[in-house]
Amino acid sequence: MRPPFAIDPDACAACFQCVDECPTGAVTRGERAAIDPAVCIGCGHCGVVCTHDAVRAEVGEFPPWTPPPLEPAAVRALLVGRRSVRRYRAERVPPEIIADLLSLGSYSPTASNARDVQAIVVTGDRLQTLARAVNAYYAGLARLLETWYLRPLLWLTAARPYLKHPRKLAQLSQRVAAFSPGHDWLFFDAPAVVVLTTPRRHRRFGRANAIIAAEEMQIYAASQGLGTCWIGYAEVAMRRRRVVRVVAGIEPDREANAVFTLGRPALAFRRLPARAPLPVAWLDT
Repeated sequence: MRPPFAIDPDACAACFQCVDECPTGAVTRGERAAIDPAVCIGCGHCGVVCTHDAVRAEVGEFPPWTPPPLEPAAVRALLVGRRSVRRYRAERVPPEIIADLLSLGSYSPTASNARDVQAIVVTGDRLQTLARAVNAYYAGLARLLETWYLRPLLWLTAARPYLKHPRKLAQLSQRVAAFSPGHDWLFFDAPAVVVLTTPRRHRRFGRANAIIAAEEMQIYAASQGLGTCWIGYAEVAMRRRRVVRVVAGIEPDREANAVFTLGRPALAFRRLPARAPLPVAWLDT
């Protein structure tokens, strides 16, 4: 949602910092600065650079902000040390902590400031029901893949990797058959799962918007000693099976674009993994 903004002419000092900052040209020069609501995308940059707090918004105020004193080495250590967590303590994450993590979604970048990301938090019995629904989807997929006369057709679908690698199919079948509380191969018995959705009509950039928001939430979670893990299996099932979307609470006009677990890690990571350097091409002329 793009909130309307306006400039209070009595507070405006006509410095026009907002005019130079506006990415769409919605802020114009005159005796005082003014905002054209037909062009404004509601990014709020006019307000964050204003030296006299002259920008008004229906959704709230522009609180003061200064860059925090961060040590680059500490930030780098947090980022490179963040791992996918697949073993969790049987410990509930307080709702207020989850709400604080999700609040970052209001500030994460979105294409054209669409602000189109919404969150769903699944816990308790509903999480068990969701895990069973996703497992049932893969149980059905495994049965199809094991039907020899359907394989030529399935070869043309996203199921091809399972047909190319029989070991992958065998592993899927084993996981599906062994699924039970305490043996949750999908969500790893995490106490909470977060699903980020965007409108179907925003498919071009909605996925990127959700991924950016999820990454910021997960980094913030790591700074508080919480573990997360992307769950692509669940995201695929939510896209392809209506019953899974219903259990996950996804509205018909929206789709899941990020799914991750959340909880207290059951073990500590003591080293960084071995990694080859990232290939980089430097272009100057």
